[in-house]
Amino acid sequence: MNPFGNREYRRSRPRDQRRQLDVNTAKSFLKGEECNHQELDRFSKDLGGNVRTSQIRQFYSKVLQLKRKLDSKGSMKREDLQRELLLLKAFANYQYGRKIAEQFYRVSATLLETVLDDDSEKRFQNFFTLLQLVVSHSKSGG
Repeated sequence: MNPFGNREYRRSRPRDQRRQLDVNTAKSFLKGEECNHQELDRFSKDLGGNVRTSQIRQFYSKVLQLKRKLDSKGSMKREDLQRELLLLKAFANYQYGRKIAEQFYRVSATLLETVLDDDSEKRFQNFFTLLQLVVSHSKSGG
C-alpha cells in the first residue's frame, strides 16, 4: 500500500537500473545461426520481465494474426509478407513513440528489421518463437 491507501502496481525498473539487452543473441536466433540458449533465455527474461502483459497484448495479437495467415495459406507471397512485417514494425515504432513499454518496442522494431532483411517465413517463425518466450516471462513476472 502506498501513502494514499491504494495498491501499488508492479513497476518496471528505473531507466538507470535496466541492463542493456544484448540484441545480437536474438538476431542470431532469428537468422537460424547457432546461439547460446541460456543467453537467449536471459534476454527474453530481461525483456519480458519489465513489461506488463497488457502492454504487449496488442502487439502479440497482431503477430499471432500474421502467423495464422501464414499457417492457413501455407505460404505467402514475398511482397505480402514484407508488407505485413512493415506494418508490424510501424506499430512497434508507434507504441515506442507513445512511451509505452519503450524497451520492448524498441527491441521488437530492431528484431523486425532483421526479419525484414531476408523477409523469409523461417525468420518470422523464429521471431514468433522468441516473442512467445518474452510473453511467457512477462506473465510470470520475469
